[in-house]
Amino acid sequence: MKEVLESFQPVPPNPRAPMAHATSVLLMAHGTPARLEELEAFLERVMGRLPSATMVETIRERYRAIGGHSPLLEITQQQATDLEAELGRQGLDIPVYVGMRHSYPFIIDAVTQMKERGVQQVGTLCLAPQYSTWSVGAYHRALHEALLKTDAKFSLFPVNDWHREPCLLDAFAEQLQKAMRSHAPDLTLFTAHSLPDVPEDDPYPRAIEDTAKEVARRVPCGVWRVAYQSRGLRAGHWLEPDVETCIRQAAHQGIKKILIAPIGFVSDHIEILYDIDILYRQIAQSVGIVLCRMASLNTHPHLIRAMAAAIRHVLPS
Repeated sequence: MKEVLESFQPVPPNPRAPMAHATSVLLMAHGTPARLEELEAFLERVMGRLPSATMVETIRERYRAIGGHSPLLEITQQQATDLEAELGRQGLDIPVYVGMRHSYPFIIDAVTQMKERGVQQVGTLCLAPQYSTWSVGAYHRALHEALLKTDAKFSLFPVNDWHREPCLLDAFAEQLQKAMRSHAPDLTLFTAHSLPDVPEDDPYPRAIEDTAKEVARRVPCGVWRVAYQSRGLRAGHWLEPDVETCIRQAAHQGIKKILIAPIGFVSDHIEILYDIDILYRQIAQSVGIVLCRMASLNTHPHLIRAMAAAIRHVLPS
């Protein structure tokens, strides 16, 4: 880990002179390798074991296909900057930090910075709107591990899920409306990241369905369904139906145009730019279907307002 950080020292996500702020916000995201040379170490952190050479090369080719780099870190940094500005417009002087689970700047890096600057309470927001113990829960566990390692004594105020925030739904609806005007699909697939072995009481599938229903209520889109994408290599039962199955079923039904609306994601990254834009589009083309995608939210103003609202709901007044 030390060797990786010494070989790559990007500008910190939200640089500022050290000063005391009693309250801060921590945005957490999955992470991405800054360059292809870091891919193997990144995959090892994600998987918890050394990846095979074949797997590393397969994932490396995917990154090469999108230009050799995922924009996730840059987008997350800009989201942090915009969120801090939005909170400022609402009269709150609250610094916003970025912590990635699997890449620099790590969650523990953000915790260390906040501790050094005298932070006492932290509102935490994972950049995945729908809660699951597999996803958002894992970020919370990583944060608690960082607190133990640094002996930081923060009071935490976590946002567990924020998929019901009206501004988030408005942001998805606005992007979907634009895509509908351009593409007029026969079928809309609302997609989210698939997860393995999800317990029956896990709220994630219901939250995805709720998000899809609310967006479809705002933007009538004809025939639609929820599908899960980007399943990993881990053994087990993954959430279904998967996107590829839906595409092939649609072809048998005579459907010619599909629009994918990735409502389980808020930023462009490898699962959007490769899985949807390249892999699923190739599969669709092979069965005679034109596949298009709704634009990601990234730094959409409604998204930033949704993030601010979610944080304000949990922070003490």
